[in-house]
Amino acid sequence: MDSNNPRETWNRFQSALQRAQRSGAGGRGSAPKGAIGGGIGLALLAGAVFVGNSALFNGMLSLCLAV
Repeated sequence: MDSNNPRETWNRFQSALQRAQRSGAGGRGSAPKGAIGGGIGLALLAGAVFVGNSALFNGMLSLCLAV
């Protein structure tokens, strides 16, 4: 076995990839448990920022127009 041989390296890479796919490490599995909660948290945070930004600038606009 020559570690500098590209064919040997490619064969080892393919073997490792096949082993990982058989064990489920590289396949398309379900999302991790925290991913859904994290996505919902980010959506809520983005909504809060949007509402806060709108409230701030709508308040400033009405304040400027009143003067």
